[in-house]
Amino acid sequence: MSAAAQVAKLKGVRFNQVQQKATHNSYVRDETIFDELVYHRVRALEFDLHIDRSGHATTGRDWFVYHMFAAPYEDTQCVRLSDCLRAVKTFHDAFPQHEVVTLWLDLKDDFAPNGHEASDLDEAIGRVFGEDAVFRPRDLMRACPGAKNLREAVSDEHPLGKCAWPETKDLRGKVIFALTGGAACARGTKLDTYLGEGEADRMAFIAPDLDATCTFPEYARRPNVVFFNADAENAWRTEEVHRAGLVSRVYGGGTMGGGLDDPFQWNAARAHRTNFLATDRVNAEVDPWASTTQTKTGWPFLCLLMGCEPNQVEEGELVGVSVESGDIDGTSDSFYFVESEPASSASNATEATTWSSAIAVPSSNVERWAKGCIMARATRDADSPYFAVCRPADNGRIRVQYRVTKGGPTTELEAPRPAGLSAESTFFARLELSSTGGETTASSSASTDGTNWVPIATRSFATSLAHQGLAASSHGSSAVRFLFGNLKRGAESMGTKSFAAGERIGGALRGDVFRGAIP
Repeated sequence: MSAAAQVAKLKGVRFNQVQQKATHNSYVRDETIFDELVYHRVRALEFDLHIDRSGHATTGRDWFVYHMFAAPYEDTQCVRLSDCLRAVKTFHDAFPQHEVVTLWLDLKDDFAPNGHEASDLDEAIGRVFGEDAVFRPRDLMRACPGAKNLREAVSDEHPLGKCAWPETKDLRGKVIFALTGGAACARGTKLDTYLGEGEADRMAFIAPDLDATCTFPEYARRPNVVFFNADAENAWRTEEVHRAGLVSRVYGGGTMGGGLDDPFQWNAARAHRTNFLATDRVNAEVDPWASTTQTKTGWPFLCLLMGCEPNQVEEGELVGVSVESGDIDGTSDSFYFVESEPASSASNATEATTWSSAIAVPSSNVERWAKGCIMARATRDADSPYFAVCRPADNGRIRVQYRVTKGGPTTELEAPRPAGLSAESTFFARLELSSTGGETTASSSASTDGTNWVPIATRSFATSLAHQGLAASSHGSSAVRFLFGNLKRGAESMGTKSFAAGERIGGALRGDVFRGAIP
């Protein structure tokens, strides 16, 4: 088929026709799970599942998450499977039309101990995501009437040759689960146990190992296997998977396990048309080779075939603010301020106002105390009274900062550490303002999910805080970016068009506001 004919034939890009970055052992990265998804635009994560941790066992309702050895609680982004899934659900709820997210669950232990059954894993997934958010094996079967198995449902092996994977646009807002943890050529393995006799009713697909002991042709006897997993040494085997219209993932491997952590391994897997490129190098600002994000649109996938629409954009606007400045602190501030409306119209406001936003940050290779904030100020002077709810750029909780008098000191308070998640896993900030007779009461709160809020501080000001909007500082470092998502003022959703041109305050060197999907 000619290139032109191929372009004409493809109406949209299908799930098996895209290549995407996946994070390896996503729970022990420097970046939080939320930031991996929002800031770093990753749409595939991995969680390793264990039944016990340092001699403490879970029941069948949950699993511990760690690699080979249990890291200290403070060194993991989430302790249990339920914690990890809730972190992903937070992203799902904040950006309901996200491109499909694939969660790779690596079964490190057999089923059965302490009541762990295959059905328990399905129930654990269902408790967090429910039925509608998860794209299941049965959904593939229903889309292909007459198919006897999953392979027929997604490839030209169907007798009528008319079935295929869904297009990515039809999977928006969905989560797919794929289980790894060994081969499945023989009966009785962990993955075979999970499939059982009712594979189409399971919540997850299985993705068995692909290597010399269990090659792709041997899986012809297991026609309900449509996902495959391979280490870097076996990346070449994913060519066969691609030609068959199926889906593959490649990670680094090695003695201790690892991702595709150098350009040679990454590019080799890409050349073999692997769908999921699992790496430990989350931050593409530091490792630009480790990215599949489209530069112009921010779409997180690359197309493996000709015919992809050139300007695909993920729905759900993010407001991006970049800055190079001093700090918001002490008796005078240096930052970039993006105000929501002219001060002349805001200064007469007496009604209560509530601002809320998810704030995504780099979480690695960045000045820790750079900050992205929702802020209200009396004036644009560097030493103005203000009240702000901020998220530090790395390894810090949501915090409130305020200066009560002009030129006075800054007070700082942190939100509590969330249970089951890393200390920096408070992603949502809320600022409430109530003005009467020229005085203002400001309150702050933080949340891990955008629904359940924990108060931080309340403070009264003997002045109006009329200048309201987004603030960012780089704490004396080179430029830092912050992304504000699900940003609202009251019930009003705020995008880049909701703000006037930004202003450099207190000697800030530069700043910019942009649609946050664009790197």
